[in-house]
Amino acid sequence: MKTFPSSIISIETPLVPKFFDHHSMAVLFSMLKNVFEMRMSRAKKFLSTSSYLLSPKTPVEEERLSCYSPEDYYPVSIGDVFKSRYQVVGKLGYGAYSTVWLCRDLRYRPLAFWLKITPSHREYKALKVSTSLSEFPQASARELKVYEHLSQVKSNHPGQSLIRELYDTFEIESLGRKHYCLVQQPMHMSLLDMMNLNPEQPEPFPVPLLKTTLRRLLSALDFLHTDAQVIHTGMCNPVTANPMQSIWH
Repeated sequence: MKTFPSSIISIETPLVPKFFDHHSMAVLFSMLKNVFEMRMSRAKKFLSTSSYLLSPKTPVEEERLSCYSPEDYYPVSIGDVFKSRYQVVGKLGYGAYSTVWLCRDLRYRPLAFWLKITPSHREYKALKVSTSLSEFPQASARELKVYEHLSQVKSNHPGQSLIRELYDTFEIESLGRKHYCLVQQPMHMSLLDMMNLNPEQPEPFPVPLLKTTLRRLLSALDFLHTDAQVIHTGMCNPVTANPMQSIWH
């Protein structure tokens, strides 16, 4: 989007209504520029110490995985800024192939809600940082290739809207290894997490919610299989562990 210098705007023009004084017009133009320009927000500073410190010898999260190797993971820290745009503010999850972090988009426009724009323009994003496995160098790139393929699919299938979008992608390096980064919409809990909220209940999902969830899940899978020619595979239970709830709806 092109921007314009403030010097070409003259508030002395006779076209300005008389009931606006010079100061009011300057404020108005400044507000309009905030809406239409991609201004960078300042990165926040985070404390380097914590009230509770774990021993380095105590494994946590991905460190407890049987396949864990510290060289495979990129060392992300709270406060890090990637691509001069995405600042890490918290950790969302981890796995054998990636870690996921909540980030502030420093190009977020506070007044953009006036334009009713999509979730890709919201302030917070999820940053998925892939592992770099020397034994399986192509494993980390597979997910990116699938998203690139899905972005090229032209379809009117209702299930397409249920597939998570890829907003941005870039690469970073650590110890001479390449890590792929995917920027996506932050999500809510998975269906498995919802089930664990009421482990003692014989039916963790009310029937109406269960029907709606299955209908949407099958619609998304039908789009992937029929129109996109993509098949989801995995060793975990895909019905409860992978589908996640959107926080925007």
